[in-house]
Amino acid sequence: AGGGTGGSAGGGMADAGMDAGVDAGQDAGQDAGTDAGIDAGPADYSGTYTARLNGAQELPPSGSAAEGTATVTLTRNASDYSVSVSGTHSVTGSNLSAHLHTAIGGLSGNVEVSLNVTAQIALVPGTVGTLVAQTITNQVAQEIGLGRAYVNIHSQGFSGGEIRGQVLPSGAGLMTALLSGADQVPANGYPAGVAALQLVLRPDAGLGLYTGLWPQDVDAVAAHIHQGGPGASTASPFVNFTVNGDGHGATGTIDIGPSSAFVTGNTDGGIYVNVHTSDAGSGLLRGQLIQVLAPN
Repeated sequence: AGGGTGGSAGGGMADAGMDAGVDAGQDAGQDAGTDAGIDAGPADYSGTYTARLNGAQELPPSGSAAEGTATVTLTRNASDYSVSVSGTHSVTGSNLSAHLHTAIGGLSGNVEVSLNVTAQIALVPGTVGTLVAQTITNQVAQEIGLGRAYVNIHSQGFSGGEIRGQVLPSGAGLMTALLSGADQVPANGYPAGVAALQLVLRPDAGLGLYTGLWPQDVDAVAAHIHQGGPGASTASPFVNFTVNGDGHGATGTIDIGPSSAFVTGNTDGGIYVNVHTSDAGSGLLRGQLIQVLAPN
C-alpha cells in the first residue's frame, strides 16, 4: 500500500535530531555519497540555490499557512566553503529560530548553520539569513549542492518547525516518498520515519537526481518506481534505481525532459517506491512518491 503525505521531514531543534531516523539517514547518506563515487573535494558546488518554505514540508505537516523563500549562496574557498542565506517569510509570533539542516526530504537532520530570523510584523515580511557569511566544510557544501539540505523556521507554536524548504538548484522541483513497512502489501512491522527517497527534478538539465536513505539493517538488493496508488500492486517497475554497493541507500540520476510525462503526469501520488531485500523479495519498504514542489 502506498503511504506517505506530500510533506518532507520537519527538522527539529538541535537535540531533536538525534533520533533513530536521523542517525539512519546520516549513516545511509554517507554510504550513499561514497558508493556513488561522489567526492566533496574535486567537485565545485559554488552557486546559488533556492528553498521554498511551507508547512507541508514539515514532518508531520504543520498545517501552517505561512510561507517563505530563502536564497543559499555557496562560495568555494581554498579548503572549505562560505555560505550565506537570505530570504523572507510570513511566520508571526515571538521566539523564532531558524537553521540550515542537512537531510533529504522525508527525514530530519542535524543543524549545520544557525540563522538570524525576525518575525513578520503586520504586512511587513519577516527575514531569514546569516548575520555574516559562515564557513562550512566541503561535506556540508556537497549535501547542499546535491539537494540534501533544508531551511527550517521554528516558532513558539511549532517548536519542531513551522515551515521548511528543501534547498534546491533554482527552478528545480522535488518529489519525496516516505518509506515504511506499513505501506507494503501485505504490511510488515518495519517502522516509519527512518527511511525515505527524494527525487530532485531538473527538467532544464533533462535529469532527476535521486537519493534514497534507509538504516543499515536494510540490505537492499533493488529499488524501483511502480505505477499504482495506495494498496495497489504492479509487477513491472518503470524506473529502476541503482542501489549502493552496500545496500544501504540508492543514489544516481534518471533521464527526464522539459515535457517529460514523468514530470507532468505523476503529480497525484499514483506511483510508489518499493525497496526489496533478499529476505523480502516483494518489498520491505514502500511509500507513494509525491510531488512536493513543481519545477518552476
